[in-house]
Amino acid sequence: CALPDAPAVPGGGQHPLPIAVAASGGPELSAELVIEGIIPWSAVLAAPAAGRVIAELEAPPQWKLGEAAQLAVRVTWTGEPPRGMVLVNVDLPAGCTPVTDSLAKLVASGRIGQFEQRPGGLVLYVDQLPAQSPFVLPVPVRPEVRGQLTIPAARASFYYRPSDESWSAPRE
Repeated sequence: CALPDAPAVPGGGQHPLPIAVAASGGPELSAELVIEGIIPWSAVLAAPAAGRVIAELEAPPQWKLGEAAQLAVRVTWTGEPPRGMVLVNVDLPAGCTPVTDSLAKLVASGRIGQFEQRPGGLVLYVDQLPAQSPFVLPVPVRPEVRGQLTIPAARASFYYRPSDESWSAPRE
């Protein structure tokens, strides 16, 4: 399926977008997708953020092999008013696995909207961040390998504005 480069949708009205689908050795099918604009998208998506979302990962000084340890993700929105739909990407220290039943309790309590486990880390979906006040989330992990652990960078962005992503510095 080939989609042409779509121009920015300029406000209300109908905006046709041609689509061509071709299978190997098969006939090409053509269609037209019509985007119905009700409000100017640029007014919704292109407004610059009036602050930054910052994520920091903190860890206990001592870890015991096989026992759950508590990382803390501190997420701060520096602007006003409170903001929602924040993605927090947490890379876990090498050799650690997340304790997913504890993360499921964060979802059930409403502290986060959901979480996804990905290779080497987690994505936490925060529904609402207070303005200019740290929001701390516990992230339980289980160290499975001996050694000195490095706390990787955490990063945060708004769901619809990944270009505004901020990173914390990794630490030992």
